[in-house]
Amino acid sequence: MIPRRSGYRSEAISAHSEENAPSRGVDSETLDFIQTYITSYTKWEVLKYFAENPSTVETVRGFARRLNKDQRQFSEALTSLARTGIVSNGKGPEEASYSLTADAAQKAVLQKIADTARTNNRFRLLLNYHITKASLAKYKTRS
Repeated sequence: MIPRRSGYRSEAISAHSEENAPSRGVDSETLDFIQTYITSYTKWEVLKYFAENPSTVETVRGFARRLNKDQRQFSEALTSLARTGIVSNGKGPEEASYSLTADAAQKAVLQKIADTARTNNRFRLLLNYHITKASLAKYKTRS
């Protein structure tokens, strides 16, 4: 028979404390950026692409072709990001084109997020957590 440890329940409760929250160790500026702009996987793909290619101007069709996804997904994501002001929607010769219009501080945070996500598994889990949380919240408001 295994002896029962005293305080077992209090240890279990403390394991789920704020200290072990998914966002632990992430500065508030980064967390705010994630919660404001990276609210879907498609938005993350767009912003990650812009972080890697900050001076790029791209159409919805171009994003869909480059990232091998459906145009509707990119159209919705880019329209939403344009409403926040992080990207701009300019009119090209045939169709709308998008570019990164973030200020220097936002570009630095975006670059830090992209670089960290590339090398840090725990940070990728944090991104997945917040994207999933935002997607669930969006789904609940539709219902």
